[in-house]
Amino acid sequence: MVHRALVPAIAWFLFNIIELRLIIFVQVLALLFWCLAAVCNLSVLYGLYGSVNGYVHLSNFVRSLYAAVHRTVWAIGVAWVIFACVTGNGGTAQLFLLLLALMLSIN
Repeated sequence: MVHRALVPAIAWFLFNIIELRLIIFVQVLALLFWCLAAVCNLSVLYGLYGSVNGYVHLSNFVRSLYAAVHRTVWAIGVAWVIFACVTGNGGTAQLFLLLLALMLSIN
């Protein structure tokens, strides 16, 4: 008789442990993607700062590489922000964009 009550209890316990680990994994993965999006967008935004101001001389290869991939890298960063806000992982960014949209709709 004990095993009839024990098996569902153990299954419930294991399910909750797995669910908790999955939630933690998703949060860590979301944080990783937020960092990746920030690195992508900041590298595109400030990638040529030293070259434009004359501090650094970039080779033709680096300039060509930047010209070839900067739009794609920027799109990846922005795509994560959009995806995170749509799925509810936006946090402060989602609130900021919501307030911005509200302010623009009032005007």
